Amino acid sequence: MQHNLNLFRRRGRPKQPAGMPPCGIPHPCDRLRVVFPSSTAPSPVSLPAPAANGDAYLALLTVLANAIEARNAYASGHTRRVGAFARAAARRLGFAEPALRAVELGSVLHDIGEIGIPDRILTKPGPLTPEEEEQVMRHPSIGARLLRSVPELEHLVPFVLHHHERFDGTGYPHRLAENAIPLGARLLAVADAFDAMTTDRPYRTRLSPATAIAELADGAGGQFDPGVVDALVQAYQAGELDPVLGLSRAGAAVAD
Repeated sequence: MQHNLNLFRRRGRPKQPAGMPPCGIPHPCDRLRVVFPSSTAPSPVSLPAPAANGDAYLALLTVLANAIEARNAYASGHTRRVGAFARAAARRLGFAEPALRAVELGSVLHDIGEIGIPDRILTKPGPLTPEEEEQVMRHPSIGARLLRSVPELEHLVPFVLHHHERFDGTGYPHRLAENAIPLGARLLAVADAFDAMTTDRPYRTRLSPATAIAELADGAGGQFDPGVVDALVQAYQAGELDPVLGLSRAGAAVAD
């Protein structure tokens, strides 16, 4: 069964934003600094610098992400679930600290750029116009500019900038393909799509987790990294995602 796995209902190959040449960004856990052209200078909106207490800072960033989610009732809890799914897959891929910490932070911040997208577009129940699609496709670049305003968060830029790239090279903003897409972004792409499919959206009702897992497998090698999909499938089959999905070990929904 074929479903449109694209979260924003795009059609055709996306346009590459002007002034944004293709770039290969290293693995997010390497903490390498990346120099971007002046067209991506930090936004006037900035993020707070990290506090000494890492847990407190994560909590602060989560509050900020939740405030952005509050603009859209359908997005409630999205970053928390994406983080749980991405972390489970990352563990299956052999990630250890501090790489898992980077995955957690990257998940919290991956949609931070939606702060620059109008509410009428984010919550629109029907198909987007080409102009609206273009605005939505700006959110990874907006988020990356915000993160670059805080040097301590610069290593998370690849998560935010590239989580809508596709394994087959038809994603955005840079149409990176396969291993040119940072691994952290490939993790988020799978986790993000899984959460989108298993939650209600303005334009469709949720799929069952089993159906969503089948859809991910169908998209492996096209939209998604097959290795990341396999890792999430293994985590799902082992019951590691059940608490987040609200499932009992028997597969029945747990009462809210």
